[in-house]
Amino acid sequence: MSKRQPALWGADPHTVAKIDILKGYLNAWFRVLGKSRPRQVITYIDGFAGAW
Repeated sequence: MSKRQPALWGADPHTVAKIDILKGYLNAWFRVLGKSRPRQVITYIDGFAGAW
């Protein structure tokens, strides 16, 4: 049986930088997409978002 991992964990500096870059990029890009497709849901999936 695997050990339970905490829901939140500390982030390395490069991870914090990635999050900051993605926030700026995706906020701008989602605004553009939202104007051209106002009634569609936009979903972003990060394949490297979890621990390990």
